[in-house]
Amino acid sequence: MLRYKYIYQIFLIIFLAISTKTYSQQETVWFDGAARSFFTRDFLDKDINLVETTPRNISNGYNLLDLNTHINPIDDFEIFSQLRIRNTFGDFFGSGTTIDVRQLTASGVINKKVKFSIGDIFLNQSRFTLHNSQNEMEYFFSEDFSSYRDIICYENFYFDDRWRMQGIQFDFSYNFDRFLKSLEYDFFITRPRGSSAISESLYLSDLLMAGGSMILDLNHGLKMSTSYINTFEVPSTGTTNISIRNPVYHSSISHDFGFSESLFTQVLEFGFSTRHWLESSAFEDINNEINSSEGMFLDYCGTYLDKDSTLELSLGYRYVDPNFRSSGAQTRRLNFNSDVSVYPEYNNLSSSREISLFDIMTDENIYNQEMTTTLSGFNPAYSNVLPYGDATPNRSGVFASGRYVSPTKNIVSNINAGLYSEVIGQGTENLRSFSNFNADLKFNFHQIFSGIKKTTFTVSYYEEKTTREGNDIETINLRSNQISANLNVGISNNFIGQLGFKNLSAVGNEILNNRDEFGVINGYDVINFNQSDQILNTGILYKFKENVYANLQYTLWGVDFNSDVMNDYNFNRLFFVLSVKI
Repeated sequence: MLRYKYIYQIFLIIFLAISTKTYSQQETVWFDGAARSFFTRDFLDKDINLVETTPRNISNGYNLLDLNTHINPIDDFEIFSQLRIRNTFGDFFGSGTTIDVRQLTASGVINKKVKFSIGDIFLNQSRFTLHNSQNEMEYFFSEDFSSYRDIICYENFYFDDRWRMQGIQFDFSYNFDRFLKSLEYDFFITRPRGSSAISESLYLSDLLMAGGSMILDLNHGLKMSTSYINTFEVPSTGTTNISIRNPVYHSSISHDFGFSESLFTQVLEFGFSTRHWLESSAFEDINNEINSSEGMFLDYCGTYLDKDSTLELSLGYRYVDPNFRSSGAQTRRLNFNSDVSVYPEYNNLSSSREISLFDIMTDENIYNQEMTTTLSGFNPAYSNVLPYGDATPNRSGVFASGRYVSPTKNIVSNINAGLYSEVIGQGTENLRSFSNFNADLKFNFHQIFSGIKKTTFTVSYYEEKTTREGNDIETINLRSNQISANLNVGISNNFIGQLGFKNLSAVGNEILNNRDEFGVINGYDVINFNQSDQILNTGILYKFKENVYANLQYTLWGVDFNSDVMNDYNFNRLFFVLSVKI
């Protein structure tokens, strides 16, 4: 009966929408959305011995529909809701069907001046205050895995570099005609985490995040901005006697000036953070500050750009203090404490499988959507130079990037590099040295040879190095690199053949930090790496139109640890997705 109740409600919404659109003088209700059919079949190689309780192959899949309803009862006001209907393959007569409200937002404009949003909002300030850094996804995803990336970003609300939160936001602006072009303000308050029980008698307090920004657009290409954000807990909403306070202050100055055929931009960013916990007493009205820390950051970048967009060059310097902390900028997308979805246990159920390169590129469930108030863990084999993006603490160094697009767009190339060092040593006076290098080269053969359909070949290389000198205990030498190649062959205007290869290797050692609940280092673990992740992928892609496509792929993947302790594994996957955006 409950299932029929949901179905009745859906048809009622559709009927009211059609009725409103038919009899009203203006369109007040309209729909869009997305639909997806997803199927995977994972299976082990035949030469792997299994116990009877371990399945050799596993199939998963589902159909889902996200129905977006836009209601405009008056001008400059909209109520938006996203209703998800999801049915798991293998469940019949609605037994595996779930219906959820995935998003709900009210937004509008007050007196044609002040914009507001209440409910689910997407926020981004700067790379050091509030920023959803995509450091893993930026370098790991190859072109053949764009279908997986679409799913991961969509399911985790990763739109641009914004964090999805629940709260209220206001912004407004003023325009001028002399020395000042415009003045913009933005304010928000959100609730990233509600009160939750951690035991029968202890409850975590509400975690709130509030902030604002101001941007001044001056004449002669000069722009100034300042922003503030504070992550804090409300002690009265829980039973724990400790609550965090983490305000971050940010300012920036940018200046751009152009020549006849080029543009040069300079951006200087600086600011600082403070963080402490308030320890309250149940018997005295006293709050003591514990584990206080303060840190600053400085970032400068100069960019040269040809106005025809064929060449872009950047060079900069960055300093981030070891004690700089910003929950909104240092929260990682990838959560290495998550369980993988595909064969989480292998080797006759005796070993827990850790996150691999293939999981990073395909598993939507290992990604994070919640703010963390301390630095979360990471795997140095996959990201060690800037694990928390540009806001990674205890880093000082230079970085550079370049992009070239040929006039006929038959060649596209990108280069990114950085040389960094620790500001202070960890466990020793010696400092780690870091370097990263990334290069991509893409050939558009259909732009070179006439008469062939859209055909592209992309090759990329990414390398990270971490070193530290000293005695046998202090010495660190870790090197990881990724090599990938992808070939997409246009069979027809809409039909594309896919072939791809990717390999990641990590060799050396690193010393990981152990941190307590306040993020303070209380120990170290020595980790040795000698592993290789391989992925071989082939498939076909059919595009009905830009936002409607079907993708069928077959993938061979696995990890070789070259160790007597860790067990190697190899898996196979058959993957199909039909994606529709309305």
